[in-house]
Amino acid sequence: MKYVLVCSLTIIVFFSSAQKGDEKILKQAVSKIKKGEFQKAQEALEKISINGKIQPEFIQIASLVYDSLNQYTEAISAYEVLAKGGQNNDAIAERIKFLKAELIKKEAADMLAAEKRKNCNKCKGTGYFETSEVCHTCGGNKKVTKDCLTCHGEGNIFCGGCEGTGRVKSNDSERSAATTCSRCNGRGYLNCTAMCTHGKVTEDCRKCNSTGFVTVKLKCDLH
Repeated sequence: MKYVLVCSLTIIVFFSSAQKGDEKILKQAVSKIKKGEFQKAQEALEKISINGKIQPEFIQIASLVYDSLNQYTEAISAYEVLAKGGQNNDAIAERIKFLKAELIKKEAADMLAAEKRKNCNKCKGTGYFETSEVCHTCGGNKKVTKDCLTCHGEGNIFCGGCEGTGRVKSNDSERSAATTCSRCNGRGYLNCTAMCTHGKVTEDCRKCNSTGFVTVKLKCDLH
C-alpha cells in the first residue's frame, strides 16, 4: 500500500513538468498503480522520455514498482541506473546490496522447491495431480433431466387439426356447425409425441459419460 501511495504522489508531482504528450501517459500510470498493476504502470512510464532519454525521476518510480513486487532482478537494474546517475549513492548501494542478498535467497528457495517437486510422489514433479470428484452436472446420478425439445417442457403440443380450438367445421358447407375435433378430442392440444414425462426427458450425462464422476486437475498441496 505504501508503494502505491508513494508512486502515485511522485507521478502527480511531475505532472506540471511533463511534456504535453506525457501527461496522458502519467495519468495512465497513476491509474495502473492504484489498481496494483505495477507491470503495466512501468510499461507506461518507459514511454516517457526527454530527448530520447528516460527521466531519472521515472526510473526511480520504476525501481519502487519492481521493489514492491519483489522483482529483485528488475529492481536491482533500475537502482543501478540511478546509482550511475549519482542519485543518493549510499542509500541506493545499500538497497542494491540487500536486494542481491534477497535474490540469492529466492534462487536457493526456488531450487529447493524444484527438487521437492521433482521427488513428490503425489504430483510426480509437475506441481499438479489428477483426482476424481462427483459430477456437478448430474450430481453423481449418471442421468440428467431437461425440458423436452419437442414440447418445450409443456408436455403437450399444439393440435394442427383444429388450430388449437378443439372444434372443426365441415368442408361441405360454410353454415355447418362446428364439431369436436376428432384428432385431439376437443382439447386443442395433443400429448407430446417425444415420449417425455410431463415435458421432461431423462438422458445419459455427457459430462461424465454416465459414470457419475469427472477427473479434475488440482494443484499439489505438498509443496
